[in-house]
Amino acid sequence: MKGRKYIPLLVLAACIAAALVFRRFVYVAWYPVVMSAAVSLSFALSLRTRPLCLVAAEKIPPGILPEGGEDYCRRYTLFWAVWLAINGLIAVGTIYA
Repeated sequence: MKGRKYIPLLVLAACIAAALVFRRFVYVAWYPVVMSAAVSLSFALSLRTRPLCLVAAEKIPPGILPEGGEDYCRRYTLFWAVWLAINGLIAVGTIYA
């Protein structure tokens, strides 16, 4: 679990390395696309088991999450999964524009 926090840095390093090796800046421009896709996918996959905001809500003292909180967390997670997918598509559009 500790190594996961370095994944975005490794992706960025790979994009920069590709840009330097192939001498094309476009590889660095793919970083936001890859990160949006990865985070959107993680949010979407969490909907199959336990939404990520519920996992975070479990760390707060019991009784704070109101009735309907779980449904709200599901909708919230779905919203962010869709929003990040749209963000990734916009980033792809700017690469090809």
